[in-house]
Amino acid sequence: MQRMHLVAPSPVTTPPDNPLFTIRVDRNIRPTYPRWVKRLVHPELECSGPSEFDLSRLNRPLNLQDGMAFQKNEAVFRKFFGTRTAFLFMSLVEDRFGSLRVPFVVSEEHGPIELGWMITYCDWLSECPDAHFVRYEV
Repeated sequence: MQRMHLVAPSPVTTPPDNPLFTIRVDRNIRPTYPRWVKRLVHPELECSGPSEFDLSRLNRPLNLQDGMAFQKNEAVFRKFFGTRTAFLFMSLVEDRFGSLRVPFVVSEEHGPIELGWMITYCDWLSECPDAHFVRYEV
C-alpha cells in the first residue's frame, strides 16, 4: 500500500533574514466551487489552516482558501513561487464523472495569478516542482 507524505517546495529565491513571505487568509469565508464539483473529498479540511502564515516556513499542504489569498497577494506569490504551479491538495474534489481534481494557482511572467483545476491522473511533470508537495512511499 502506498502512503502519501506532504513536503513543502523550495522557494524560488532564498528568503532573507526578515522574510516578506506572509500570506493572510480569511478562514471565515467558504470558497466557491465550480458547478461541476460533485463533492469535496475532505470537507473537514475546507477552512482549516492558520489565518496568517509565512511561505518560507510552510510545513503543510495548501487549500483553495490559500490559493484565493495568493490571488490577492500577487507580489508575495511571485517572489516565492515565481512562475511555478502551486497545487492546493487539501481541496481535492470529485467531479460529476467520478474523476478527482486538484485546484492549482499559477502565474505567467507578467500575467495575473490564475486558479485552475487538474485531473489527478494527469502527468505530474518534473519541471513542476510544487507537485512534490506529494511524495509517495511504499
